[in-house]
Amino acid sequence: MKTDNSHFEAKVQLRLQVVAETGKDTVTVLELFAGKSLLWSEVKKRTDVNIRMLSIEKERGKNPLALGGDNMKFLPSLDLSQFDIIDIDAYGSCYNQLNYVLEQDYAGYIICTDIQSMFGRTSDQLLERAGF
Repeated sequence: MKTDNSHFEAKVQLRLQVVAETGKDTVTVLELFAGKSLLWSEVKKRTDVNIRMLSIEKERGKNPLALGGDNMKFLPSLDLSQFDIIDIDAYGSCYNQLNYVLEQDYAGYIICTDIQSMFGRTSDQLLERAGF
């Protein structure tokens, strides 16, 4: 059963670590699967770093501050170099989004969370791309 933000604290800690790793006073984040942006709202509460967001959410009405629609349709129109962090936190496979970002020679930080469960696993394409 999919749930919004399973492993919430671990995901927040990962994002805080990446924000700190940038060493910047202001970071710009592209959030490809925004949901209600709960993760980044929590990160903003726990850091003094100014976090600027561009969020995309496919599900209508879930996040009125996000661009509404399929992130794969938005990606080609975005200059990825403008983002310090790209956050890919999908329910299912994030392969298409990750593969697109990697093909653009993106040089920033990528946060890609792929939580495993009894009934789900990482896609073969993603594992092959990672060299497994």
